[in-house]
Amino acid sequence: MYPITFSVSYTLKEYLDFVKNHALVVTNSELVTRGKPSLVKLPIFVLPLILLPAAIGFYFKKRDMPVCAFKIDALSIVRTTADGPYEMPWEKVVSIYKYPQGYLVASAAGAFPLPHRCLDSAQHLQLEALIDKRLSELVAAT
Repeated sequence: MYPITFSVSYTLKEYLDFVKNHALVVTNSELVTRGKPSLVKLPIFVLPLILLPAAIGFYFKKRDMPVCAFKIDALSIVRTTADGPYEMPWEKVVSIYKYPQGYLVASAAGAFPLPHRCLDSAQHLQLEALIDKRLSELVAAT
């Protein structure tokens, strides 16, 4: 397997789409825990409460990290920004979310959005295999 390498400069729309999709997943998880039915989409009145702070946070992140370079292999995901590299070993990945615009790979320390638009078809297949492997490890551990 070759390392998957790409760079990304996130767009505000893309970032907010990740936030909105993830907020729905988190909300539905909480609703199910309480024995209530899941939502198909977030209520319109909730969106500004989620998206406005996320947009402000995006501005500061984008200022500090305008471009992120990724190197993904069988051992870890390494994100390199102007602040230097940050490595997330696959065994530290606690959850992976598949959204229309990409994957959100999370550890206890944070998460990486990995947009589909940054991957060619071969890279996408390799990443999907790594994700499927980690997801099966997480299921086996429960």
